[in-house]
Amino acid sequence: MGDTFDAANEDIVLGIEGLPEMDDQEVIDEYENVGIYNAAVTDIQDNLGNPEFKNAYINSIPDINNQSFKLRRIFCQKMLDAIFESYDFQFPESIDIVSDAGIARVLEFIKFIEYDNILFLSLVWEMLKTDILKTNIRTFSEKNGNIIIKEVEEQLQTHHQGELISIFLRTYYEEKFIQWFIRESENSKVFIKLEILEREGKLNGWNHN
Repeated sequence: MGDTFDAANEDIVLGIEGLPEMDDQEVIDEYENVGIYNAAVTDIQDNLGNPEFKNAYINSIPDINNQSFKLRRIFCQKMLDAIFESYDFQFPESIDIVSDAGIARVLEFIKFIEYDNILFLSLVWEMLKTDILKTNIRTFSEKNGNIIIKEVEEQLQTHHQGELISIFLRTYYEEKFIQWFIRESENSKVFIKLEILEREGKLNGWNHN
């Protein structure tokens, strides 16, 4: 996980051997490619935990998905390291990424903890029996942390989540998890409410004002 993405290591990152044997245009193309890749990695990693993450991820992930398996794997490893630094969360066992399916699982997890969690949060809030738009989310969540954790566990039994997402939801220690739950609920409260209303068949004519 110690790989770096600076210009000095471009040939190592790309796995390029024998650069002198390549013609000038090939060398230029490879260096342009690694520059695009490095910029995409930096943009996504630097926005981890910030409101701008979703846009940064959506805009930059195509430049990473176009790369070799090796580079995509390195990106995932770098993001898992960044998540540990930002969230103080680490999987109980090392994640060994050996296939495209493994990369897909990591990307699914990254999106979930940052923004792609509205459906799951709506299931939890629906069972909490309180209106998310009329509730002080922080006060309610800090007061009812045990209830929220219990509801999360129950939802995991009835609504399938990806492997890494399930591990995160089951093992992230309570204080940090509740802070994550508060942040994501506050960021998406209108959309969470809409999900609940849609399931209840009450969406038509609803006005959140």
